[in-house]
Amino acid sequence: MMPDKGRRIRLAIFAGGAAALIAITLHAGMDPVLHALAALKVSGLAIITLLHLPIIALLGLAWWFVGRPSARPGAFVMARLARDAVAEALPFSQLGGFVGGVRMLVLTGAHALDASLVLFADLLAEFGAKLFYTLAGLLILAWLLPHAPLLRPFSLALAAAFLAAGLLVLFRGQFRAMLNRLTLWAVRKTLPAGEVVERDFARVFTPAHILPSLAMHLLCWVLGAGEAWVTLRLMGVDAGLGQALVVDSLGTAFRTLGFLVPGALGVQEAGYVIICALFGISPAGAVAFSLARRGRDLLIGLAGLGLWQMLEVRKAAVRCSGSAKL
Repeated sequence: MMPDKGRRIRLAIFAGGAAALIAITLHAGMDPVLHALAALKVSGLAIITLLHLPIIALLGLAWWFVGRPSARPGAFVMARLARDAVAEALPFSQLGGFVGGVRMLVLTGAHALDASLVLFADLLAEFGAKLFYTLAGLLILAWLLPHAPLLRPFSLALAAAFLAAGLLVLFRGQFRAMLNRLTLWAVRKTLPAGEVVERDFARVFTPAHILPSLAMHLLCWVLGAGEAWVTLRLMGVDAGLGQALVVDSLGTAFRTLGFLVPGALGVQEAGYVIICALFGISPAGAVAFSLARRGRDLLIGLAGLGLWQMLEVRKAAVRCSGSAKL
């Protein structure tokens, strides 16, 4: 009964997000949205897709910084591709993407527990970089539009997030122990008894691992702002780099709030509509911008899923050949 109930809840969340996306698109106007997407053209979609590939590679390297030497850098790049593919191309939440990333690392030879531990560490580094990126977006917004209505609520939310991060650092010993117990519990649910070996989360949760990863993640966020600027320009929107960074950083914050909704359906679009309105970008333009990013993510996600399935088939073939020899 419980799995069926959980499945129904996930389907209800997905349906709600899809309904919100449709409602926002209809409110913006289907014709203006299609017109804005037409301005991007297939060539524009190809450009922003190619621009995003190096960012995924750098995100994989950021993950490797906290995971070395459990696997090669290339394994983490493929795992990041699978992680994003599951989250973007399949009707799962971000949590499903995390499982996909760990599975990819296991397929390339990493131990499941090690892969889960470094995933937690990478998520912490990514979240820390996201806080600084959001702060940069707020500072630029305050410079461009000192009386913007979003400044106060975002500032309060960001202050609370930094306070929580400070408490985690202050009580990092207890936090590491909690993460270690949580990871062990999660992995024991998926591995046979006796296969789980105790690991110490402190091995990866160190400044030597976390800080380089945080810096790499921050670089990726900044590159994402440049990608947003290129996307807006290809759509014919006359936006500056500062405006693009505000749209991308605060839009990312909105998307984070909808992490339980598959692909943040509806949440992402609502965020872009609200933020783009500050700079005079129409709701149709904001929705088209969001849909262009979804198109980019879908194309890359399908490639990532194909790579994942290829590795699964190869591993199954190796297992079968080994059994045949026995």
